[in-house]
Amino acid sequence: MTIAVSMGDPAGVGPEIILKAFREGEVNEGFVVVGDQEVLEACREAIGLDVPIRSSLGQSDLKAGVVNVITVGAIRRSEVIPGEVSRACGAAAMRYIEAGVRLAREGSAAALVTLPVNKEAVRLSAPGFSGHTGFIADLCRARGVAMMLYSPKLAVSHVSAHLSLREAIEAVRPQRIGEVIELTASFLSRLGRARLAVAGLNPHAGEAGAFGSSRHGLRPGLPRGVRRGRLHVSRPGPHPDEAPGFRGSGERDPGIADRPDIGGPRDGVRHRVEGPGVDEELHGGDRAGPQTGWRRYVSDVRELVHIYQQVCCLSEFR
Repeated sequence: MTIAVSMGDPAGVGPEIILKAFREGEVNEGFVVVGDQEVLEACREAIGLDVPIRSSLGQSDLKAGVVNVITVGAIRRSEVIPGEVSRACGAAAMRYIEAGVRLAREGSAAALVTLPVNKEAVRLSAPGFSGHTGFIADLCRARGVAMMLYSPKLAVSHVSAHLSLREAIEAVRPQRIGEVIELTASFLSRLGRARLAVAGLNPHAGEAGAFGSSRHGLRPGLPRGVRRGRLHVSRPGPHPDEAPGFRGSGERDPGIADRPDIGGPRDGVRHRVEGPGVDEELHGGDRAGPQTGWRRYVSDVRELVHIYQQVCCLSEFR
């Protein structure tokens, strides 16, 4: 099983994270970097790490004990200024993701882990870019998609993502909630039976009308997912988003969040779930863009290590 790791923004923290994770022995086999080798080598020189790097042709050309790199040829070292936002770096980061998605869809990689991009840099060449989820969904031509924050104890699927607060509220519709429930149930059913909680939109889920009545409009979204028998709603929602029951009382309990800013598990993996018949790619966040480039990043690779380990486990259920 090979995991593809897209390098992220060349001027950002991605190259450094890869090298440090390998040096520390936490991520040292079963993966291939999708990026540009000369940029990774320049980062190695800048931060003074003795990490072996070699060019790879793909899954059948991986060597143990080195960082294998599939070179995309998206950018030259001379174009990269660590810590600086640039159009060229933003475009390169997108090309790395595109190449990683191709590997996953053709079966050359079991999953894709994406290292951080910078939205400001990406939008210099792709003004409509809002995040990995939509971009990867478009590449896969997926019709039904939701972002899931996953940890072994709690999985949270968002009804919307990367919208303003006003737009996020307007996006809460029964049909969309039902769709997210179906996607969540389909994915979690591969891991075992799951219980589901749906978080309310208003504070305290409306408190019986005291803080708005939109909670009543959420109920029609529930039956569709329940009728098919794929999940069990232990307490029909919506529940207050701060309710203890939404924090995950058991293993792999999923929740549906109506607001994108609540419900996420700590140390979780962001995972894009979509309809059947389309490959899945798993990815980390897009925090810490180029403004925290080489030599400026805190020497802590635990987030990538955790994501990588979770991705390896989840890939077994594909």
